[in-house]
Amino acid sequence: MKRNAARLAVGVLVGLLTPEAASATVIGLPAGTGLGTVGMADPNFQLVSAPLLSDEQKDLGAVIIDPALVPVQWGLAVPPARWIGVIDADARTTPGTLSDPWSNDWAYAYVYRTEFDIVGSPIGTRIEGMFAADNEARIWVNGVYSGFQTAGFVRSPFLLTEDFVSGLNVIDFHVINWQGQPGQSYGNPTGLLVEQLAESPSSPVPEPGTLLLLTVGLGTLALRRRR
Repeated sequence: MKRNAARLAVGVLVGLLTPEAASATVIGLPAGTGLGTVGMADPNFQLVSAPLLSDEQKDLGAVIIDPALVPVQWGLAVPPARWIGVIDADARTTPGTLSDPWSNDWAYAYVYRTEFDIVGSPIGTRIEGMFAADNEARIWVNGVYSGFQTAGFVRSPFLLTEDFVSGLNVIDFHVINWQGQPGQSYGNPTGLLVEQLAESPSSPVPEPGTLLLLTVGLGTLALRRRR
């Protein structure tokens, strides 16, 4: 009887140690930038800050750039993602046009925002992807800098695991544009690319109630062993 009781207790503990994940359901997260009509505003990424642009330029939003007009240095995006930018595709990439505004100061960054909902506990939520920018970008989650950055059109991976909340969440990509060089072919373009943006699997995280049951189970097992 003692052996059977011990085995039962061990079985209960194993079940408690492998609970269902306490992570949430993520709703409305896009797969990347540029999932819309070329030349129009991205339906999933808003241009929420652009201090150096006029109100008319800001109203155009985060414009989806025609892949055929993307500067060679940027490289092509992995479909279905596309590069997005400010002003409009022609003004940004046609040789001889005016340069886009630039700044090396993060206070004057272009801020591209995507929003999504988390239903349930945000514990265990993991969102990953790749991003690149002309010229430099950093990621904020709900107003907190994530530590991830990229520069010089290089595709960089990111994995976001912190600062999520239940309900509405925002991811902000801050982009700064370095000063253009005289005589360069494409004025002074700037843009952002986010690819393969998705929720990734996470390790199960016990709920507080599960942790309490685990403590009780350990005590029961210890008591039965003493008997």
